[in-house]
Amino acid sequence: TLLEKWREAVLRSPSNVATVLATDMNSSRQQDYNSREWAVISAGCAKLGQPTDDGVPGILASAGFTCAYNQAPGGTPTMTHWTGTVVDFPWCNFQRPEEWTVRSVKVLPTKLS
Repeated sequence: TLLEKWREAVLRSPSNVATVLATDMNSSRQQDYNSREWAVISAGCAKLGQPTDDGVPGILASAGFTCAYNQAPGGTPTMTHWTGTVVDFPWCNFQRPEEWTVRSVKVLPTKLS
């Protein structure tokens, strides 16, 4: 898998490596919403036959990645998608986390999506 290839590359690296994944997951995280907002998102997923958790955030977290929204001042942006939800996530993995700081995360809307 992609994560296995990444682990092999990091193990061969002699330096302090930072890996950043800028992802368009097309899936929201419950922790980014209050209960009323999540109820609306969950109902929409159910109507479309989509899971509310596809497991990707958990897999990345188990590989040592952290969502930059969890570390940056200001936290999760209000939205990253035209539906008013957050589906785009920057994930970071630092070999030596004490040497890295997430200072900010910027979301810039474009006409591409």
